[in-house]
Amino acid sequence: MNERQNFGLWKNADRQKETHPHFKAGKPIEIDGKQYWLSGYINGVDPDKLEAFLDQLTERNTKDGKTRPTISICLEPAKQQAPVSEDIPF
Repeated sequence: MNERQNFGLWKNADRQKETHPHFKAGKPIEIDGKQYWLSGYINGVDPDKLEAFLDQLTERNTKDGKTRPTISICLEPAKQQAPVSEDIPF
């Protein structure tokens, strides 16, 4: 990956099991010629309140009539640093 990539995580409306992610990307991410799926999970929310919590998160992204991802993520390569030499001249 040589450039910055932006992704959105959307509420997984097709979630049917506890092992399925709460959020998923709309398309796979490609890094160095390989494709990966980006998923997200929420921890620490009472299971009885989880659906209302997810609805509250996603509701604020549709109020103006436009649908936006619940979570926006930017993925970019780290800057390569020159190797540190162990031959310190002191």
